[in-house]
Amino acid sequence: MKLRIDGQQVHFRIDKSELTRLCLGASLNQCIHFPNGRGLTVSVLTGRSTSPMQLIFDNDVMQLLVDRGSAYDLLKALPRKEGIATHQPFNSDQRMEIILDVDLRFQNYPGKDHEWA
Repeated sequence: MKLRIDGQQVHFRIDKSELTRLCLGASLNQCIHFPNGRGLTVSVLTGRSTSPMQLIFDNDVMQLLVDRGSAYDLLKALPRKEGIATHQPFNSDQRMEIILDVDLRFQNYPGKDHEWA
């Protein structure tokens, strides 16, 4: 799983095997540890939702809830290049863009050494 944050956009990129695991009910979790002893856990999981995706931030956990049907539709549609995108409103006048897409470029070469493209 890769994560890019740019202003009010949060972009998750996963590979096909991670999407398959999500569709089977597993969650994806990564934690980054900071020098002060704190960490940030990023989690992607599927469930029932009224929107395609919902981003939840609580304490030191950023959790992306992907509607199970939307995740399955994305898996069935591969290898299309479009992912899932939604806008999540917050406060009274702001919104955050959330994107989840699947990186198919390195599906035969799994690993962490590939740069974001």
